[in-house]
Amino acid sequence: MTMRCLLAVLALFAGIGCAAVAPSPPPGDAALPASADAMEIAALERAFWTCDYVGTTHGVLAAPMAACKHATDELKARKFGGSFPALMAWWRENKAVEHERLERNGGVIRHPGSI
Repeated sequence: MTMRCLLAVLALFAGIGCAAVAPSPPPGDAALPASADAMEIAALERAFWTCDYVGTTHGVLAAPMAACKHATDELKARKFGGSFPALMAWWRENKAVEHERLERNGGVIRHPGSI
């Protein structure tokens, strides 16, 4: 199961990495639509929870540390305006539910609408 979790984290980061290096829109173009930004934040959340779950259930050395740090830093910056206390409050409030979901799915967070 550890390899499956690791592969899930890496797959999530492949998608996030592509979004992170997307070129900036030319001057005068509108910024990313709210839905695109929300999708990127949702991907960061999935990566964050997968990292948290892997670290909790298999130990921190089982998770790709650089990728997990990137997900945490980006999530903190983009969803919580850089506030670590806000990130921690959200983490405490949601950890049990997210870990239960991961446990049911074999350590993999499914995209909304997937089976």
